[in-house]
Amino acid sequence: MKPIVYKATLPIRFSDLDPYGHVNSTHYLDYVISARWQFAKESLNGTDKSLIEKGVGFYLAQAQMAFKRPIAGSGAIVATSHVKEIADARLFVPFEIRSADEKTLHSDGLLEFLVVDLSTNKPLSCPPWVHALFFEEG
Repeated sequence: MKPIVYKATLPIRFSDLDPYGHVNSTHYLDYVISARWQFAKESLNGTDKSLIEKGVGFYLAQAQMAFKRPIAGSGAIVATSHVKEIADARLFVPFEIRSADEKTLHSDGLLEFLVVDLSTNKPLSCPPWVHALFFEEG
């Protein structure tokens, strides 16, 4: 199965900037997760409400991020990610944050999400419909 690449362009908000005019690193993960939601809404017709109705949540369990270059000033970034692997209740998601023209790599890393049954708040082995959110047949 081929991974679906989640890719979105996000604006850099003034509130994201530190006193030096760079995006504070605390916002980098927010960009990646926001890009995943934006892509899901626009391309997969997925919403947080539809997941809640199905009783499934995705919780960030671990994050590894490597800083490459600062993001300076206003403008936009492009965040790209995909699910590399599903292991029972865990999703492994490599990501990149690039400049709007995609020429400059600002950061990359790996996120590990835990799929949780919202009725019990316990890990849930990924149901087949969850796989369809992240992989194409073929």
